[in-house]
Amino acid sequence: MSKNESEPMEVDEPEYATFINGWLQLRDNSKIDQFLIDMTPSKINRSTGCAWISVHNQSKEKNFGTSNIDGLCQEYKLLGKQLSVSRMEHLARKYNVLSGKWMCFVRTSQVDNVWSCIAKAIVLGQLGALAKVQSSELNREICHVICVYTNNYLDLDEREMMKNELKNLLKKSNTIVKYLSYKPDIYTYVGIYHNHPIIPSTIDSVAW
Repeated sequence: MSKNESEPMEVDEPEYATFINGWLQLRDNSKIDQFLIDMTPSKINRSTGCAWISVHNQSKEKNFGTSNIDGLCQEYKLLGKQLSVSRMEHLARKYNVLSGKWMCFVRTSQVDNVWSCIAKAIVLGQLGALAKVQSSELNREICHVICVYTNNYLDLDEREMMKNELKNLLKKSNTIVKYLSYKPDIYTYVGIYHNHPIIPSTIDSVAW
């Protein structure tokens, strides 16, 4: 057993990052290279309390106002069998829950390389406003999800542009990723996952 497997890294908040509510986020984007050395997802373990590692680029962010998650969840529960993709779009507009994410899934042994490519692209303004990666599990390899966010999942032009930019980045960087899927955040908030009986949990995908 390697040292990394037996001794998971503790999350000591560095001066260039913020750790709050299970999220470790880079605060000073000029420190991206150091962040990617110190805070690799393969070494940061969920048992430390860190579930996600993230980078942010405010210049790519659009402010659509405040979301009403409580109102969304309450009305969603009333839909029952009337649930549909179009009704979810209506709720997304009504409660201002518009963001979504392109997702890829990567094994622990490969996640640092893929995450590094995506995180640097976010900081450089080549992708969207936010990306996050799932931290590791103690003493076992897992499949990490990496999410790259769009501002408005109903904006098909934004979604398509992000898909192409992310796909081209992953191909150019010779990563092992060959598939992306897209999920609106509203689906996550109300608990629509892959085995949902009425609607699919993702609304777009691309393979290469």
